[in-house]
Amino acid sequence: MDESETIVYYHPSCSKCVFAMEFLKNQGIPFQTVNYLENPFTKKELKNLLHIIGVSVKDVIRKNEPIFINKFQSALFTDEDWFSVLEEYPELLQRPLLVKGTLGNIARDESSLREFKKNSLLPVELISSENFKTIEWAGGTTSQFYIYPKSASYAERNFDFRISKALIKVKGSDFTYLQDYCRALIMLDNEIELTVDNRYVKVNPENPFYFSGNVKIQSQGKGTDINVICKNNFIPEIKLIKNNGLDTYVVSRKDKEFVFIYIVKGAILIDNLQCLEGMFLRIHRNETKIQMNRLQEIRMILIRISETC
Repeated sequence: MDESETIVYYHPSCSKCVFAMEFLKNQGIPFQTVNYLENPFTKKELKNLLHIIGVSVKDVIRKNEPIFINKFQSALFTDEDWFSVLEEYPELLQRPLLVKGTLGNIARDESSLREFKKNSLLPVELISSENFKTIEWAGGTTSQFYIYPKSASYAERNFDFRISKALIKVKGSDFTYLQDYCRALIMLDNEIELTVDNRYVKVNPENPFYFSGNVKIQSQGKGTDINVICKNNFIPEIKLIKNNGLDTYVVSRKDKEFVFIYIVKGAILIDNLQCLEGMFLRIHRNETKIQMNRLQEIRMILIRISETC
């Protein structure tokens, strides 16, 4: 699929699909169409599509359809089962589905269409601080940058991965027990010391730490960290990037890989888009060139999350 091309997956008798295509035409946005009843998705294709949109398979099922009510309303299916159902009954899919590169949306109203248009014109998905979800905990505050799927909840432990920033206000604290998850941690400022199975580990901006969520960990020290939590079928990678006199930095992205940047200090340019200190970015392209002022100190956290299967 051409990353610069917008694809509309539609149902021929769906009024919302017609509205979405008229909206794109009126906005001067070129697009291609795919009638998914004539060209049904394979399981693999649908999984890739939902991966891009950032929703679970249960989020895209039309539960008011007669087929669902008559056949599946009481079903206790796994995700894999639901993919099989949608492969056989594509009319149960929410629609229309809009995709451009690694950007996707279920565009069921004008608001979601305008959001898709805005994001499709940008080289990255830009998430500013006013969109972070901040909560208080016993040792400080946590600001959630990104959760996948987007409909998931940290409290319900139904997410595949979550990226957040924590301000640690107390000197000593215990890490939350998270069975079936792996974690990556990097400090943005100070150094903290972790006690992990009776051994001591120092974590600072130059030395991230990777560990299992089901291990008892205690921390000593105050500061601000970036915390990545992934289901065990995902692999996180996190590191500090500094310009060190460079004026460009190229970020690559593989297929089915999530790549993010958090700007710790300074400002950068991607194409003509200025990204400021404190912003969180999701990289869409397979190759993204970042421009930096070599006379200004630039510090960024680069996060990669890849699925193992």
